[in-house]
Amino acid sequence: MSTRGTYAKGRARREEILGSVVRVLRRTGYAGASVRGLAREIGVDAPRLLYYFESRERLIEAVLHEWTSRRAGAGPFDERVGVAPVLETWPRALREDQDMRGLVHLYIAFAAEAADPSHPSHAYFAARFDRLRARIVAAVTDGQREGTLRADLVADDVATDLIALSDGLNLQWLIDSTVDPATRLQAAIDALRS
Repeated sequence: MSTRGTYAKGRARREEILGSVVRVLRRTGYAGASVRGLAREIGVDAPRLLYYFESRERLIEAVLHEWTSRRAGAGPFDERVGVAPVLETWPRALREDQDMRGLVHLYIAFAAEAADPSHPSHAYFAARFDRLRARIVAAVTDGQREGTLRADLVADDVATDLIALSDGLNLQWLIDSTVDPATRLQAAIDALRS
């Protein structure tokens, strides 16, 4: 078999494994995020899982990337849509996330774990927040220029506040299912309008 064929086969197997892991973590959340437990759950051995993902941290990063990039509706991290729609799509993405409690739990817990600068995924989350912040800043700046968002807003502050609100609301929802993150985030975004 050619190297190219072997590479394509390995990549397909990696994607297949990732899809299985996403399905498991969607159900189990952060509590099910051990390499050994995931490997057992999807029917592979732990060394095989690590062959494709290097470490537990890289595996979880891949799961988070897969989750955010495969949403039915474009979310705030979706680079395929323009900057302006980020404020419109974000509440919808939070609403869709309510069907994926385990992945929301995984994200919140893993982000908190990665806050430690020595954590292997610290740089991943720093870059993720930088990208999202830049998208929000651009959306706010565009909205101000078009006159749809208030002129008194400080775009950097809005970005920081909306990210904190979104993640904080998701944490509250994990603890108290009567909290509605999508509605609360939408209300905050609506308050930005002129």
